[in-house]
Amino acid sequence: PFFTQDFMYLNSNNTDLQPGLEFPNAQYIQTDFHCERSLNSWTDPFILNNGWLVGLSDLDTESDYVRDRIAAYFTDLLNVGFSGFRMDAAKHIQPESIAAIFKKFKDNMGGGDLPDDWMTYLEVIMGGEM
Repeated sequence: PFFTQDFMYLNSNNTDLQPGLEFPNAQYIQTDFHCERSLNSWTDPFILNNGWLVGLSDLDTESDYVRDRIAAYFTDLLNVGFSGFRMDAAKHIQPESIAAIFKKFKDNMGGGDLPDDWMTYLEVIMGGEM
């Protein structure tokens, strides 16, 4: 399950308090996320990259730890037969962070070439910029 500040529904089994950014199976803690802020501007790069889209918690993709975890997840998926990815909400991730994640992913694969049939899509919905 995922918990955000906006969608809390049960007390934590660990603390008996309302949960906030608890993802025990993904090994993320509160400091692996951007602070909660509304995504209320499509022209401010800071808000665009650090705002919480529709109240969903936002991973701090500028963090090396977060980048390592995402790259490790991609590596695991490739190792079990996935031939590509769709990176959701790429518009809300800094291009430098996306490049760093894919660099770490490639390094995880030994730095060589990825399979010939491998591909990735970055989901970027245009609109709201005006």
